[in-house]
Amino acid sequence: MKFAAIEDARRFLEQNPDIDMIELFILDANGVPRGKLLHREELLAVYESGRPLPSTILGLTVHGEDVENSGLVWDVGDIDCRAYPLEGSLVRLPWRQIPTAAVQVSMHPEQGLPASIATRVTC
Repeated sequence: MKFAAIEDARRFLEQNPDIDMIELFILDANGVPRGKLLHREELLAVYESGRPLPSTILGLTVHGEDVENSGLVWDVGDIDCRAYPLEGSLVRLPWRQIPTAAVQVSMHPEQGLPASIATRVTC
């Protein structure tokens, strides 16, 4: 797994000045995309320092319910882990009426603890 360089995001934003929204997503253990909608000005920070995402996002059932014995469920709330963009995953979504892009992230192997499992599906 290789995280993307910030230069990739800068180049993308330069080439797509009309993009207003970015769908940041991670694939859970069932292959279901989960994530957040970001504003354009938030994208570079994700490349620089990652985006906190709840660790339980990787321990959900296909119906979105917590798996209690996953080790990721806490009594009160859940810990946020850092996720970073994957190389080559920032793309424009041409079918959207509002100019939008999407970027796939994965938990960092150290900053993503305790949820540091690979979440990228490759074909």
